[in-house]
Amino acid sequence: MGGHFEYQPLATPYHFRLAYIERSLTRWTAIHCTLTEYDPNTAPPYVALSYTWGDPIVDRGEPSGLETIFVNEKPFRIRANLFHALEVLRDRETRLWVDTICIDQQNNQERGVQVALMGGIFSRASKVCAWLGPATEDSDRAMGFISRVNSGWIIKQVDKHLPSACAKWHVGRVAFAKLLERSWFSRAWIIQEVALAKDVLFMCGYKTSTIAACERASHLLLDEKATVDYYVLEYGRLSDPLQAIVDIRRRILRGDRISVLASLQMTRHTRATDPRDHLFAKMAISNNKLRDLCPPNYDISEVEVWRIFFQEYLRQKRDLYIICLAGTKPAQYSHLPSWLPTWSEVSPVYHPLCNFHEDNRPEWPHFDAAKGTMPDVSFTHIRRYISCVGSEIDKVDGIGDGFTYSRWILKLSRGTQSTANHNAYKIPDGGFQALVRTTCADTNNWGMPSKLPQNFKLEFANRFSDHELRITTDKPPVDYYWKVMQDLKFGGTTLRDLVGSQWKRLTHGKRASKEVRQAFERSFKYTMFERRLFTTLRGFLGVGPSTVASRDRIVILKGCRVPVVMRQKGQYWELIGECYVDGIMYGEALDGSLCDDQEPTWKTFDII
Repeated sequence: MGGHFEYQPLATPYHFRLAYIERSLTRWTAIHCTLTEYDPNTAPPYVALSYTWGDPIVDRGEPSGLETIFVNEKPFRIRANLFHALEVLRDRETRLWVDTICIDQQNNQERGVQVALMGGIFSRASKVCAWLGPATEDSDRAMGFISRVNSGWIIKQVDKHLPSACAKWHVGRVAFAKLLERSWFSRAWIIQEVALAKDVLFMCGYKTSTIAACERASHLLLDEKATVDYYVLEYGRLSDPLQAIVDIRRRILRGDRISVLASLQMTRHTRATDPRDHLFAKMAISNNKLRDLCPPNYDISEVEVWRIFFQEYLRQKRDLYIICLAGTKPAQYSHLPSWLPTWSEVSPVYHPLCNFHEDNRPEWPHFDAAKGTMPDVSFTHIRRYISCVGSEIDKVDGIGDGFTYSRWILKLSRGTQSTANHNAYKIPDGGFQALVRTTCADTNNWGMPSKLPQNFKLEFANRFSDHELRITTDKPPVDYYWKVMQDLKFGGTTLRDLVGSQWKRLTHGKRASKEVRQAFERSFKYTMFERRLFTTLRGFLGVGPSTVASRDRIVILKGCRVPVVMRQKGQYWELIGECYVDGIMYGEALDGSLCDDQEPTWKTFDII
């Protein structure tokens, strides 16, 4: 990695190195550091550095973008961003843990062991310095904005509507939003580095801020942004990368036990130079349960890492819901099996139907479409497909128009009109109730997820009836979603007429409260984002992936808590994704309680 410096093997795999940085009177003096090995139990106090690393340095010549420092008096090449961080830190801190310097990046065996120890390294550090990069004019404004927000001065001035204060507020808010777009906030490793830290100090150039101060400024930014860019606020949390980090940190500090799937799904919006780090960088978040399933190993490919994790998770946890998280793969992995989650960045980040609760703490929704059955999965020697036992329940019939996102541009996708006239919900307003439940996946996502409240029906009827619906440019996306799907037919009538028939009976001039309206909007968005409403041949309503097509099969796989959409490909099947089908989410298709009382027929699906 660097010049003539050569690492000496660690005395034991569980020791680690610290770099002692020599202080300098001027920034023009070369950076010198001494690398020393320590036992974690007897190591002196140190500061851990969290920063954007970039590609591994493998060229020992003179590649561009590199700077030279001296480690144990020998030349050592590092990337420019780390060099700038050390220039600032050598006047503040002397003993540092920095992955590029303290780990032999060319030794895959050492690298794998040290990666498994990084959770402990960051949690034992007296402080974590989060280096956001060199200063710019915008970043200086942003750091000043954070300081003024936390002093309370600018908020008081804005409340008085003073023109100068309002102008400073706008400029500072824009600068802070730009700061949050820096690559540090999307880096996979920073989640555990910050979440496990005793204390965190943000640094941008020579300006600093505490994590609490940054969090408060972020809250104010979101409050302002919510009325301007509504859908970005919740979808994928991309407008709020700091809050995603802070939320995980808060849960860990209060002792929550985060499940393996929760630690991966909550951080799926992050990026990693090495694709294997989409798993390895998150290990300490779940209290190393992820490490037990898939120990770090840089001698195998990322695809092999993902296969091992999938197989071990299924073997140990006996939960086939993991198959639903395969999602839409990035282009470079589109050739991989449809059942294999890559855990790489998915954009946009959709909201799964099931919430990942902490271990031993059930959380709504309690979907149990497979009625408590255990997975029946065989891994073939071909490794291209797996064999799962399941039951084909229904077929997709009509599909409503919907929106999809391409490079964060909203695009209208046309659906297919229903052909069947069946309505599986027999009570007079059963179809309307099913529609409300389906578009929210029977879940109230306001605060802690809970069962759908009855007053959502009132809000749905008021909001989406022809008497009330007026689409304007300032309307939130839920209204646009309904506008394009309302002509889908169900039970021989359009969804528009279905809602209209309930409007007068339910409303009587009544309005839902503001809290109910907000809860409904969030629940509707969480469910319908990157998904499409559909009808089935047997008369059910459902919502599935944006790529769902007419005649796709609705299948319940043993050990999977929700139904999935499957598409036949000759003798094989392609997994399209998870789905919500109102009326079969709690085991009704397997316990004989469906309207036609048909017994399930089990068969093997070879999924490619």
